[in-house]
Amino acid sequence: MDCLRHARNLLAALLVVFGGGCQTDDSNFSRIINEPAPLAGSLRETFGVTALMPANLTPQFGFQYPQGRAEAAGTAALGTFNAMERATRPEDFDLGTETTRILFSAIISGAAGIFGSLFFGVPESEMRQAEAALKKALQDDPLEPGIIARLQEAARQRNCRRLVPLPEGFEPEFKAQGAKRFDYSTLKTSGIDSVLLIRVLSQHFGVAEGINPPMGYAAIADVVVIRTSDGTVLHSGYLDYRSRKHTFTEWAAKDARKFRGESRRAQKTFANVILDQLFETVEPAK
Repeated sequence: MDCLRHARNLLAALLVVFGGGCQTDDSNFSRIINEPAPLAGSLRETFGVTALMPANLTPQFGFQYPQGRAEAAGTAALGTFNAMERATRPEDFDLGTETTRILFSAIISGAAGIFGSLFFGVPESEMRQAEAALKKALQDDPLEPGIIARLQEAARQRNCRRLVPLPEGFEPEFKAQGAKRFDYSTLKTSGIDSVLLIRVLSQHFGVAEGINPPMGYAAIADVVVIRTSDGTVLHSGYLDYRSRKHTFTEWAAKDARKFRGESRRAQKTFANVILDQLFETVEPAK
């Protein structure tokens, strides 16, 4: 009777796990994990009037794919085999009830793995649709131009007069320089003392273990201020953004609504942190 009661309890727990889904960790929120303190006023003063350089090419997105149903079934089978193998090892335990408990646990473990593969293994067609939706979102609203546009808007709203757009006519000149070391000295005659370069180095979903695990979005941006007169680097750093977590298909659902929203949140967060770190601003009146 005790074994049957334990069995019913374990089955009930199994149904709760697979029927109720996973709970989101309350600490799972979007932020820049290495948010820097504002630079010293004396260093900020050396920037003078700073031109915000236009966006560069955004790097390819690093996708992390969930397991398909075939892969998930393989994972489940391996887990079942390992559980059964452990349960039948000749160990020093009391026969009878203890043996029954261990074997029953192994069977439950195998059932859980099979259920997991059925519920959480993602069909190939669904993965490809999700990938297409995410790629379209990346094309519609790329991160680096979004950061720069939001930074310009935030600077205007917060009355940051030292951060200005690149003067007209100079963008073709810098594009023509290609991969060579940029020479910004021609900007000095237009009253530009330094340039601010923001370059997205990487974007990807974080690696996570499991059949279809929640994955966080990560992006790293390089932030550099260069003096126009002689090319001296006045400031160099990077910002590391991490988001709350969703599964691959949740990120892509409904025309990638969650991913689009996260990208906008990342753009705004990057822009505000850069403005706070590098420039003195006046908060808009409320």
